Amino acid sequence: MRFFLLAVLLGGTASSQTTVEGLVTDAQTGEGLPAATVRVEGTSRGTITNRDGAYSIEIPAGGDTLEVRFLGYETARRAVPASGVLDVALAPAVASIGEAVVTAGNPAENIMRRVIERKARWQSGLETWQADVYSRQTMSADGQIIGVIEGQSTAFWVREVGFREVVTAKRTTGNLSAIPAEAFGAAEQTINFYDDEIPFGGYDLMGPTNPRALSFYRFALEGRRAVGTDLIFDLSFAPKNPLQPGLQGRLSVLADADALIALEARPSGAVQFPLVNQFDLALEQQFASFGQSIEGEPVWLPVDFRMVASGKPGNALLRFPDLGFAISSRFSDYALNVAVPDSLLALEGGRAAVDSASVARALPVAGVVPLSMEEERAFAEIDSTRSFTEAIRPTGPLARFVNIGVSGAPGDGGSRPRGVRFGFDPAAWYNRVEGATLGGSATVRINGHRLTLEGAYQTGANDVALEVDGSVRVSESVYAGADVHRDVASLGQSIFVERSTNTIAALTGGEDYFDYVERRGARVWIGRYGQAASSLTVNAWAAYDETRSASVTSDFSLVGDLAPETVSVLDADRWIARTGGSVRIGSWSDGLNSGLTGQRAAVVRFEGGRLNTAEFSDIDDPDGNSTYGRLEGEVRWSQPTVLRRRLLAPTLHLRLAAGTATDGLPLERSFGIDTQLAGLSSFGALRARDGRMLLARQYALVAWEHDFRSVPFELFGWRGASPRGLSFQIHGAHAWATGSPGAFVEPSVVHHEVGASIGAGYAIPLRLDVTYRLTDDPGFVVGFGIARLF
Repeated sequence: MRFFLLAVLLGGTASSQTTVEGLVTDAQTGEGLPAATVRVEGTSRGTITNRDGAYSIEIPAGGDTLEVRFLGYETARRAVPASGVLDVALAPAVASIGEAVVTAGNPAENIMRRVIERKARWQSGLETWQADVYSRQTMSADGQIIGVIEGQSTAFWVREVGFREVVTAKRTTGNLSAIPAEAFGAAEQTINFYDDEIPFGGYDLMGPTNPRALSFYRFALEGRRAVGTDLIFDLSFAPKNPLQPGLQGRLSVLADADALIALEARPSGAVQFPLVNQFDLALEQQFASFGQSIEGEPVWLPVDFRMVASGKPGNALLRFPDLGFAISSRFSDYALNVAVPDSLLALEGGRAAVDSASVARALPVAGVVPLSMEEERAFAEIDSTRSFTEAIRPTGPLARFVNIGVSGAPGDGGSRPRGVRFGFDPAAWYNRVEGATLGGSATVRINGHRLTLEGAYQTGANDVALEVDGSVRVSESVYAGADVHRDVASLGQSIFVERSTNTIAALTGGEDYFDYVERRGARVWIGRYGQAASSLTVNAWAAYDETRSASVTSDFSLVGDLAPETVSVLDADRWIARTGGSVRIGSWSDGLNSGLTGQRAAVVRFEGGRLNTAEFSDIDDPDGNSTYGRLEGEVRWSQPTVLRRRLLAPTLHLRLAAGTATDGLPLERSFGIDTQLAGLSSFGALRARDGRMLLARQYALVAWEHDFRSVPFELFGWRGASPRGLSFQIHGAHAWATGSPGAFVEPSVVHHEVGASIGAGYAIPLRLDVTYRLTDDPGFVVGFGIARLF
């Protein structure tokens, strides 16, 4: 009942209206004219024809004449028939153009300059508008329709917030019937090409009437036509810079009104989408003033919006069906500068509300764009047993790793399940201390609470490693937890090397990347974990560990001879009690794939502890007790630099990190600086330094990379580089570190490197890195990494 009053205010009475339907055709050929406009003369009540030229329109009380228009044809006016059926044949317009007037400069730019200036005048007085909007989305796979969605709404446009709307009717094919009504906002599926900025598929494309359009687009006058008494200019347009994403196509301008009345466009060649080949998209829209004006200035508003898209997504490893998508929308019954209900302006989490009483009358209703024969057949034949997900499911070697679902559709995903959930993740790895290890973790989750038991059998070290880890949900975003462990831990914290990555190096005769220590202990923690990418995460913890020396337990290698090997060897057993915490803003990602996407985040970590040892050489304390402090900060930042309108714009990536500690820092709590491992590296590591992780008591690191994406290849004319994901980068890293003399912490390190990389693309998501080391035995180092995707 929330919108009952709104429904009364906006709803009409069907008894006072009649419906007229028919065909609009070419008078010479008899072919149907798609997207011809049919309007009740003297009103903004109107519709468009479908692809076959069919239309249906409701005639309000007092309406007695229909006006039928199609660009390039003479306008027809017909009396509303009592029978309710009216076919209209339009005659092609005969051009009758007088002598051209020569003006200085580019005539097309002069025309568009007047359109832009005229738009600024009437837009300045337009605060809101209201309209009845109908939209239909048709999806296909391999040429066959797999789903249709129809929605009708009372839409409001508000200058400050954009669209708000009330869904009044909806209909889908049976396989999409569970999609919630809030998702059927018709206006939200459309584009107004009179807007300055055109959002599309993650791009912000400049509109052709943007105040800066004359510097961005190249306009050319293609011709002039006289349609009745109206003079129409036909203009072509395209971005001046072929590397800048934008629109290209044709505009029709009504000369006397300096108004854009029609547009046919496609995205320019720089509009590309990852993993989509042979992408094709056609966009069309018409505008009319409907006799409405503000302070004497006619206001030009959308009559319709039409889009037809197709593409071949995937590659050799992941193949999808050929997909198609079409939208057909019509706008009717405009009212300008109306009051917008406060309940709509206050909507949170979406832009559409639902008039439950009206939406119960499922489409079709009178006055919407008729279905084509194929769409009619889809509604008749596609039921809930025809899964939409199955129709677009990919094939290929990587297909089993892809999870596709349609939220709310039966069997096609939906909300996260509640209650009790169980999971098991097997694990296996190898290093010279733990030996071959086989185990896994079993997890049970109950309404946000979690308990995990992790165990593994090791052929060396402890023989059996165990950890029990649990957390409870204190509130919506606050969690607390504890763990008890008996295992082998690595020294230093890596941002990209995981157990599986180190296994490859150890089994192929290389060095272990880490140094190790055996430990047993416990930890408790509490933290607030933000869900949004820019939210704040804070945690605090306390831990107690007893450690003892670790040693090599295995010298197995698949290739025979081993690289020189060292591991952590502590001279005596000891315990460490420590407390600490961290404050982080932004989303964080570690692991070998941490360089797949750009990150904007910062973190500060702090820690203090007390240890007991009689053997630690840096501590001059006869009782063997000492305290230490540790502080570390890191910033990861990604910033688009040029061609920012591109979906994947050239971007500068930065990683700035530094840490310091008191002299009493135990070896187990050393800072770690990543290097290349077995030819593999990721952003933020020292690519030109091979072998083991660097351990330090104090350090500073600056890593940078400018990803030019596919732009260098496009400059040489290779347009296919972008959808294939080819990329080019330049990069560098600069590090300084100090530590106590010993087998594992170098006294001091100064390192500088620069290099270049080529990403092989989505089919083979690897990059070739060639890096030159400027210090410490200068020279080139060749390596590989995971290619950056976004």
